[in-house]
Amino acid sequence: MSDPAEPDWYQLPHDPKTFFGLPEEYDRKDLKRRYNKLIRVYKPEKHPDEFQQIRAAFEQLDNALRYGDQFPLPGAAINVEQIWAEIFEAQQTDPAVTAEPQTESPAAAILQQLQESRPQEVFRELKTRKNKTAYDYYALALLSDAVVNDDPLCFLRWLLSGLKALPEEPVLFHLLQAYFHANVDIKLVPKLLQATAKIVTNDRFYFLTEPLWDQLLKEAPFEHFAKLLAACEARIKDHRITGKLTFYLHIAKPAIWKADAAWLDRVYRVLEEHHDQIPSSLEGDVELLFHLRDYFQQRDQFLEGNSVRQSMDDSLYAFCTESEVESDRQFLESQQLIAADADEAYRAFQIGSQEHESVFLLWSWLTQDVGDRLGLEFEVDNEDRLRSKVHQWMRELDKRTMRSPVGWMWAAVISPLMVSFGCLIPVVAGLLVVIGLFFREYLTGTTIAAIAALAAAVLSVVLTVVAKSSWHSKIVIKTAELIYRRVWKRELLDFLQMTHVPIEIIGTIVMQLVAIDDQHAQHDNSEYTVISWLPHYLQQDFSLLVYSTALRFVV
Repeated sequence: MSDPAEPDWYQLPHDPKTFFGLPEEYDRKDLKRRYNKLIRVYKPEKHPDEFQQIRAAFEQLDNALRYGDQFPLPGAAINVEQIWAEIFEAQQTDPAVTAEPQTESPAAAILQQLQESRPQEVFRELKTRKNKTAYDYYALALLSDAVVNDDPLCFLRWLLSGLKALPEEPVLFHLLQAYFHANVDIKLVPKLLQATAKIVTNDRFYFLTEPLWDQLLKEAPFEHFAKLLAACEARIKDHRITGKLTFYLHIAKPAIWKADAAWLDRVYRVLEEHHDQIPSSLEGDVELLFHLRDYFQQRDQFLEGNSVRQSMDDSLYAFCTESEVESDRQFLESQQLIAADADEAYRAFQIGSQEHESVFLLWSWLTQDVGDRLGLEFEVDNEDRLRSKVHQWMRELDKRTMRSPVGWMWAAVISPLMVSFGCLIPVVAGLLVVIGLFFREYLTGTTIAAIAALAAAVLSVVLTVVAKSSWHSKIVIKTAELIYRRVWKRELLDFLQMTHVPIEIIGTIVMQLVAIDDQHAQHDNSEYTVISWLPHYLQQDFSLLVYSTALRFVV
């Protein structure tokens, strides 16, 4: 008996929906979850054939969802290899002993003809037949490969002829799409696109030809790509633009790495002007694409950093331009490099690096995408034990901090009283000395008392002002930031390396412990001195997130 978890491979390629076990109504998130679940078992490096089948089925359904299912998938896809095998078998069979076909289907009728006649004769008969069916055009396309030797596009031309005669025929549409998804010679791609643009002049052109544009963008100079796309788009006469918007969202992601600024500006402008017509299921793609634009505006500055930044950029490039397998490989390689050198991770980003916010969002997106495929989920075995460990680490770190030079600095600046006395006492003392030197013959006990009272009043006012002043708050914040950079950041990286607990979980526990300590502080029962500032900077330090993520993927 087969494993109950084994997928039904016989459902492919004609019924990918049943293969994935999807409900009648499903969305891209549902599809992605089922896809990720399967490829965790059928990994590309161990099961390349099965992975390719799963990936092809996923792309078939995802493309239909992205483009709004303009042509519903046919109930049963035509298997080209199977048809060719049947044709070959029919030609090898003796007509005198061949049984009559059991069905009057178009396929059976043509197979019967091939048993009785040569392919060239059947091709000529079909070519002159009036009121051809979709299968007639498909048979002509197949036979043309055998009887027409001087036209590499003969298969395509017959399918396009069929689609011109029967524009609402989904089987022909999906046959063309399957043909375009095959490994097409790059030299033929421009001709294929031009020939298709002459026949398919509506918004469906984008859905049909997307894989060819992907190939052309990757292998040809961008100038050739842009010129051909403009020429093909000039033939499209359709008020609908959903297909165009969907295509732009897809193609701009790899194109942004090689396109000129003018072309990109036009694409982004179209997307912005027609944002209300973009399907809601593509909002994530919109967000990703605009984060990419923000990143490219600061990419040169970003790459001035160390090797961690370069490695992240390499992963983002692969994510946008390469296959899923290659993208994952590059991402995991980057994680290994980052995890192997905590010092580089330490220097990669300063706290509060808001100028690089777009790359942080893109990195989080990529991390989530790869993590979902690999099924990486961190589960805390014992939450109480982890909380106790974090609490003990924070107490010890707080004590070590206060014993360090920066801790002494903190003790000096945290109290407005100490700051004020430090600044004002020398001033007041000096003022009293000057008064004593110049007016000593006029000073009496009463005068001295009055001067002292006035100095005390001035000092009291100054203390109040200092306690409420913004500059003192700035000094406190700057001192806490200095402590974080000189002491806490390194300690956090070491703690992450020791525990391998994601920084998001540690950060949550730290904030909870600080909140509890703040409540205790109201009753003069606080355990922490300076460490209560840790959450403020922990949330702003992207180095921790990058390093923690790397540890998560390499363990």
